Formats: sequence, C-alpha cells, structure tokens
Amino acid sequence: MTPLTVGRMNSEETALQRSRSRRRFRLSLRALLIGLTIVGAVCGWIGRVIYLRTLQERGAAVMYKQCAVTYEVIDRARTVAWLQRHAGPQVLSSGGSMHGSSGPQGWRREDEMSIHWLDGRRESRAIHLRVEGWLAGYQPAPILIRDQGGSYNEPLIAELVQAYEKKGWEYKIVPADEKEPPPR
Repeated sequence: MTPLTVGRMNSEETALQRSRSRRRFRLSLRALLIGLTIVGAVCGWIGRVIYLRTLQERGAAVMYKQCAVTYEVIDRARTVAWLQRHAGPQVLSSGGSMHGSSGPQGWRREDEMSIHWLDGRRESRAIHLRVEGWLAGYQPAPILIRDQGGSYNEPLIAELVQAYEKKGWEYKIVPADEKEPPPR
C-alpha cells in the first residue's frame, strides 16, 4: 500500500465513524416525548408535595391563632373584674385550675373556676368548660366548645363566639348533657 491509499482509507473510515456517531446521538421524537413525560411527572410530584406542605402550614397557622385567641378570652374571664361584671360586685376572689395543651395536630384548654364571695360563700364550678381545636386534613376543624355545666359559662361562651365570628372561624357548642365526644 502506498501512503496515498492509506490516507484515503483513513479519511473514508473517519467519515464512516462520524456518520455512525451522528446516528447514535440522533434524538427521535419518541425519545424526546418520553424524556419530557418523565421530567414533567417529576416536576408535578415536587409541585404537589410543595402545595400540600403549604396547605398544612397555613392550616397549622390558623389553628395556632385559634388557640391564642381562645387563651386570651379565657384568661380575661379568669380575672376578678370580669367576674364582678357578670356575677356582681360582691365577688372577692376566684381560684381554680386550668389545663392546656397544644401540639402540631391540635390544642385543648380546660378550665374549672370557683368564686369566693365577700360574705364567705364559695361557689365551685362557676366556670367549667373545655375548648379544643384540631386539624382535619389540612384545614382546621370547627372549634369545639364543650359546656360542662359552669354557672357563668354562658357569658364566657358568648365572648368566645363573638371572637370566633369576628375572625370568621367555625365553631360548635356542645351542651353539658351530651356525654360522648364527637368523632374526629
């Protein structure tokens, strides 16, 4: 073989290799559509996860605000000034217990309070109620106000209802005689 022939063969081989490599990287319409479908599905899944997380964060924020408003109204009702306004000026002091809990899925506030009068009488269970809220899926469920038979629950429940309606929150009042808790 002469050097000229070898050179031609090399250029022919190089041209053949180039055409083969071009065919390898050639993208068909079918491959393009499959690739786009996979990328679209992954992006859609990521978007859905972000959307659901945002819904849950918004629901939790509203739930915590409900808890704060409830605690504020009930704490205001535990003062002697509030009791004197609703029970009369003869109220000397008040005492009782309060239990509250709050977590990522719900909150609860249970209060039992007694009144001490100037003439020495004591009225136990002047206020006795439980208020709770929780997330139902990604949205806050209606606030449950359970009236447990306190003699001054009515004005306190009226203030809670007024605060909830002002914020546009749903609520449900359960009377003292209903013993079974509602299903969650």
